[in-house]
Amino acid sequence: MALPKKSGASVPVKKTASKAKKPGGGIAAAGGTNFQATLTAVAAAHLLAGKPLGWLRGVVDDTPIAIWAESEGPGDDLRLELADGRVVEVQAKKGLQKGAALWEALDALALALASGSLGYGVLAVAPDSSGTVRGELARDIERIGQGRTDMLSGIGKDWLARLLKDGLDPQRVCSRLRVQVVHGLAADDVDRRLASTLLAATCKTAADADHVWQILYEDAVTMMEQRGRADMPRLIRLLTSNGIVLSDSDGAAGIASRLARWVMETRDGFTLSATRKRLPLSALLDMLMVKIPFELPTAESAHKALARYHDGSLGGPRSDREYDAEWTGRFRRRAVIQAGPGLGKSTLATKLAYEYASDGYPVLLVSLKQVAAAMLRGEGFESALKTLGLDGSPVTVEAFDRARLSDIVVIADGLDDCGARHEAVAAGIQAYAVGHPRARIIVTTRPIGYTSTQLSKWQHYRLIAPSSSSGSYNLGSLLAALSDESSRGEAHELARKELEGTSNPNAIAISPLALGMAASLLHRQGRLPETRPKLYEQLIALFESGDGIERPEDLSAQIAGYVLDVLGWTVVGDPLVAKVSLVDRGAQELATALGKTKLATTSIVEAALRYWERAGLIEAVHHDGVEMLTFVHKTFAEFAAARHIVGMEPEARAGELARIIELPDWTEVTTFASGLGYGNDIARQFLARGSAGYDGQVERALAVAIDPDARTDDTVASELAIMAFDAIEAGAKKKFAIGVAVMKLAARRSTVVLPLAAERLRAKDFPTRLTAWACSVSADKTGFSADRLEAALADLLPNTDSRYSKGGMFVLRPTDDLDLVGAVGIAALEAQPPAAMEAFAELYLRHEAFQGSNTQSRIARILGAHGLSYSALRALETGGKSLMDRFLNPPEDECRAHNRALRALAVAVALDEDSAQPKPDYPFERFLQFAGYYSLSQFGRVNERDLGQWSDPYDESAVETAMRAMVAISTIDGATLAKEAREVVRFLDLDPIAKPYALHFPTIDMPRLEWDKASALAMEKGHLETAVRHGSKWLAYVAGNLLESVEITQDDARRILAGARGASLWAGAEIAHAKLSAKSATEVLVERLSSPLPWGAEYIFGVLERLRPPVTEGLSAAIALGLDDRYASTVTAAAELGLALVEDGQVIDATPAAASYADWQAHEAKKPDKNVQGPSPLEALLKLRIALGDLDDAALTAALGDQRSDVRKVAEAERDKRKQV
Repeated sequence: MALPKKSGASVPVKKTASKAKKPGGGIAAAGGTNFQATLTAVAAAHLLAGKPLGWLRGVVDDTPIAIWAESEGPGDDLRLELADGRVVEVQAKKGLQKGAALWEALDALALALASGSLGYGVLAVAPDSSGTVRGELARDIERIGQGRTDMLSGIGKDWLARLLKDGLDPQRVCSRLRVQVVHGLAADDVDRRLASTLLAATCKTAADADHVWQILYEDAVTMMEQRGRADMPRLIRLLTSNGIVLSDSDGAAGIASRLARWVMETRDGFTLSATRKRLPLSALLDMLMVKIPFELPTAESAHKALARYHDGSLGGPRSDREYDAEWTGRFRRRAVIQAGPGLGKSTLATKLAYEYASDGYPVLLVSLKQVAAAMLRGEGFESALKTLGLDGSPVTVEAFDRARLSDIVVIADGLDDCGARHEAVAAGIQAYAVGHPRARIIVTTRPIGYTSTQLSKWQHYRLIAPSSSSGSYNLGSLLAALSDESSRGEAHELARKELEGTSNPNAIAISPLALGMAASLLHRQGRLPETRPKLYEQLIALFESGDGIERPEDLSAQIAGYVLDVLGWTVVGDPLVAKVSLVDRGAQELATALGKTKLATTSIVEAALRYWERAGLIEAVHHDGVEMLTFVHKTFAEFAAARHIVGMEPEARAGELARIIELPDWTEVTTFASGLGYGNDIARQFLARGSAGYDGQVERALAVAIDPDARTDDTVASELAIMAFDAIEAGAKKKFAIGVAVMKLAARRSTVVLPLAAERLRAKDFPTRLTAWACSVSADKTGFSADRLEAALADLLPNTDSRYSKGGMFVLRPTDDLDLVGAVGIAALEAQPPAAMEAFAELYLRHEAFQGSNTQSRIARILGAHGLSYSALRALETGGKSLMDRFLNPPEDECRAHNRALRALAVAVALDEDSAQPKPDYPFERFLQFAGYYSLSQFGRVNERDLGQWSDPYDESAVETAMRAMVAISTIDGATLAKEAREVVRFLDLDPIAKPYALHFPTIDMPRLEWDKASALAMEKGHLETAVRHGSKWLAYVAGNLLESVEITQDDARRILAGARGASLWAGAEIAHAKLSAKSATEVLVERLSSPLPWGAEYIFGVLERLRPPVTEGLSAAIALGLDDRYASTVTAAAELGLALVEDGQVIDATPAAASYADWQAHEAKKPDKNVQGPSPLEALLKLRIALGDLDDAALTAALGDQRSDVRKVAEAERDKRKQV
């Protein structure tokens, strides 16, 4: 059941009787020892020590790797996960005697053992249980398990008889079942003291053992209340958060914590390209990813695959939801992360390793390229993984193996780097995953070169580029991290100013690599170059200066730069050259330049390529088994190629320019070359080609001429301007784009362009006249009077094409003509005396030519300098301010409504306020369990109206039942969730009108819930029904899905639907459809559709449409009511139901449809803005009338002229159909 697509202390709570706890094994009476909590704490002590409990001695190694409290399974009280994936269910009984309680506990375990759904069972009894249970029954069960049924005691014979009566195999059951006496009472606590001995060895200070026992015991109580789960990482976090230092012994906890500490110490930072300063991981930019399906790579050329890799289109379709990449694997244990060039997949691997280690997980971070090399030498995958992952750590492979850790995190970086061993390594990863079901395994890879199907069932993600809108903030954050304390505060303002001043800020903003290099450049010299050639020249110079990664002593900066330029020149011309061929070509070029042999220069080229690969400018990729080198960003390759051609001898350079200038792949190279001082040569090439009749040469030549770095002389500029005006007068297809380029040229070469423009100010054709005026004001803003400029603007504006059609629809087209008019308008405004400026603006500047954001900003600055404004600007300022204010400062009542609802969500699973459990020692941004809970509840998908449902009193027990049941069938750690939820409640109670964004939780990808698992839970059906009827969508979603897992009768469905409205009605209708027969479901649904129709009736009509029931008098009346409703959604749903029934050959009354159609036509006619088409049932009603044969030609003609396009489309289809007949 998915959410329907449409339509604190301050929280009033209606208290109900709390759910009674079960006696005996559950929470004990006050003053008594909690035997179940003691069992749980004993198991936790053995888990930390990596020692078997001995409860199943001679049956299986029962060393626990995870513990569940209140398992809801056949053991109910405690579940133990074992290393081989099998589980042990434990029933805890205190004071147990022969009788119903004994047989009930054993029967449940026996049934599960016989069916194979349970690995092992233990009846754990306290020493105060009867001797017949502790001694005779325990011995007899072991004896039956050995195949012996003779010499049984009386209680043993009774047990054997019960097994045979139930048709169960006694030996099969008893061979995996044990009765175990656990000495955990205050008066008899041998097992508790043994656990303390184990804990003393686990702690660095043995005296901490009693304190640790108390921590584990209190945590066990919390786990029982929250149906929690504990594993090694969680217990390590629990102890360290309480100030316990673990020993460095070879016990399981000691090995795990030692390895985690080492990973944290060695993976606690990163470096930016071109700087050697190590930055803390806290300075790392946010890394986001989206889910993508696994897709086999298509059979395509390497050229196409490489092009798609660079433009980011590899990896198939993506989901809309973005997730925080640093929490990958927390709830889905298998993941493959694909990353395009320069997005930082290896840096993400480091971040993941650190975050997991900081949470107590043993982490193995490896380069799969090194794993592949080890496998090539004959080593197995698992052996190579451990050897490389532990290399340099204080943990040996042997000690790691002895610890038998299960919650291992494997971060395997660079599957595509494995080349020919790619498939073998992927197979090794998959085999390891099968053999280690508890391990989390995260694989990173480039999309190109990733061809294996071994991991096809794993969840795949794609790292996405940072948002361009966050460019200045991200750049400022990196700059602040590089800066010292004194200049850190100015970093963000400097980053904003410098990024805005560059010629292409987006190219930097969307690339983590470019952001890092720009931050390094800013840190070094305090500014960014304004032009692209200078920017890339200085970015690469960062490496060549030696400030970046260390360069080999025998590799000079000049030689490294030369090799990079040759590489750029080569890969732009032929991106598919194999690495071996690249080395060969580079060695030949270098040999020629240095006058050496190719053999002598080969090692130099190889060293240079390794250097640039370590620097992050180039990378190796694989396609069809071929290793190639490519630049991380194509622009760096193009700049390097431009440097190479600039460095050629004049004759060779001229020849190469003539060759590449007509090739599309070399456009950026020629642009860069012009910016490096050879603009005159390149512009003349374009002029010559233009004279020879080649298209588009004027635009390309102008692009060179307006480049401030290009060295073009006045002669070239004059020839260009003349050719441009000629092209505009001749009606060139891109005449206005050429006009904008000439206008920019006029600003740089005013003495050249101004006379040419002055000759054309009175040109007959509008494009030429417009361009002439734009060039004139760009060349000389003060050369015209205010009156003359106003007259020119008044002449030009009416000739400008609108961006809107006659029907008011926006038309997407180039806006170059508006840019030209805008330049004239700005000049005219500046020429006005201040007293006339506002009137001028009101008269002319409300035209759409001046509505662009940049133009509006310029107008605002001009008017603002004189303390002036005008209506369009005020409206824009007010609208923008209102929108931002609404986000930053939402109304208090909305904040209160949001927080009431969020508090209700949190308090349902939170620890009691008076619980002694310590609060989490991490911020809300790390509340992973609450974030998962928040996501599964669908809370974030509801609207403001739904949040308002929580302002009325509600049944807290009903919400608690639903939400705790949802948690029980999820992978969420209930005990940790309870602590985090308590902090959320505390925060909201302290500030009930906090802004909705004040609490920021991580965005995590949660696995879909398997709602059927809820059938095994002991849930109060009445509580779930109450939750469904509450009215909140997210609560109805949860409670409705839970109810679908249990038996529902027709009376149950009637009770759920009675009084339900909105989302509650949706859930009730879906439950009836899922759990009842079609006939029974139809009966209860039609009954609910009585007058007056409830809000949300469209959900019932929607379910009935799926059921397609026979038409009855009651159903006809319900459809008529729906068609007469005031809500468009209800009328539409009723019409769609009617249409489905008619298409099935059934008969319904046509009169209600005709009446409803007329009413809604009248309603549409009253709308003030006919261009805004909101929701309307007219389309559905028209289809129904056509199906009923109730639309005559006159009505069809009227529909053909309807103002709504959806109605016209239906009418046109019907007209065409009638014509054919």
